[in-house]
Amino acid sequence: MHEITGIDHLYIAVRDLDRSCVWYDRAMTALGFRRNEFLIGEERHVQYYNRHFGYVLRPARGGPEHDPYAPGLHHLCLRLDTVQELRAAVAALLAVGIEASEPVCYPDYAPDYWASHLRDPDGLRLELTNYRQERRERHDRWHTLAAPVLPLSRAFAEHFAAEWIAAWNSHDLSRILSHYHEDFEMSSPRIVDLAGEPSGRLRGKAAVGAYWAKALALMPELHFTLIDCYLGADSVSLHYQGARGPAVETFHFDAQGLVVRAAAHYR
Repeated sequence: MHEITGIDHLYIAVRDLDRSCVWYDRAMTALGFRRNEFLIGEERHVQYYNRHFGYVLRPARGGPEHDPYAPGLHHLCLRLDTVQELRAAVAALLAVGIEASEPVCYPDYAPDYWASHLRDPDGLRLELTNYRQERRERHDRWHTLAAPVLPLSRAFAEHFAAEWIAAWNSHDLSRILSHYHEDFEMSSPRIVDLAGEPSGRLRGKAAVGAYWAKALALMPELHFTLIDCYLGADSVSLHYQGARGPAVETFHFDAQGLVVRAAAHYR
């Protein structure tokens, strides 16, 4: 099985290489890139690179300033790990005289989507953003996020079971919640006592996450052991030994392999 693992390099044609180098030397150094130069034929190329990819400037052969709405490239987006790192990068750019917008959250794109914008001397739009949760889940859970084929396979069920048990045993709430849809429904008789919800049902990651965070705090010794895994057409039931005895939990999935409904059962 082959897989594209990243972008190796980008080539950007610029109208005035010396002018662009003045801007990019400041901007890319502030962002942690290194620099080298080389010739292809008789043409000078300047590369800015980090551990992940190269960003190469080469002379353009005519043409107007970059138009982001003409056919071709609209903008490039570079990613940092956290919002804090994004803010630090923008501060570093401003400190060397590169104009960059203040990082702002764009909830219409994603609830945790933060970005800053800047333009190079030819008008090419560059964006800086944080590594948001959806992108992390896509990377970390690529195989389980693939659309499951109905009826569900034994391989899908067993992979989910192993991942789900491991997530709970890690006590990492974000890892646990990564298996669930943003608006999933959870039902459990223990919700009545622990969350004070008489219906025994909670909806959404925020509400269920708060309930589970409380449970994890109350049971620091919590550890699950899988007993068996049962397969339905569009659901999986796990029989496991929990912190307070045996339990059975049933999960229903959406087309992306995320849990949309779950129900816990105890003796």
